[in-house]
Amino acid sequence: MFLKVADTLRKTGLKMSFKFTHEGVGPVEGVGFLDDHKLAKVCSASHLVICPSKFDSICGVIEAAACGTPVLMTPLPVHSLGSRLFYVDGLNEFVSSQLRVHSMWEINTGLYEKSAQMSSSHVSGYGMQQMFPTFEFILNQVAGP
Repeated sequence: MFLKVADTLRKTGLKMSFKFTHEGVGPVEGVGFLDDHKLAKVCSASHLVICPSKFDSICGVIEAAACGTPVLMTPLPVHSLGSRLFYVDGLNEFVSSQLRVHSMWEINTGLYEKSAQMSSSHVSGYGMQQMFPTFEFILNQVAGP
């Protein structure tokens, strides 16, 4: 899905770059495995993190939001943290939401910054008491009670 989103957005002519934490392909630059420090630098330098996975955990999402980077992600139960993230599903929603976030950033009315700050503030309070029930939920979904 990420490659399809990148391909579709590349055709808009807008200046955007796409990075993936594995090997790159097509318009997506692979940056390989990143340790926590490098991941925080990449997330902080990004304008948006896209998590189109249908089978992903929440860890990278929390790190991106903590860095003040808005996140587009699928509306999976594991992703429903009650946080101020953008929940989308399907190629068209990912593309239109990416374009909307890009427009917020480009127009520079402060809305992009406010959204990023709200995401960062929301996840800054996450600790073991908030996260353990979520991980327990994930395990129950996979293994059953």
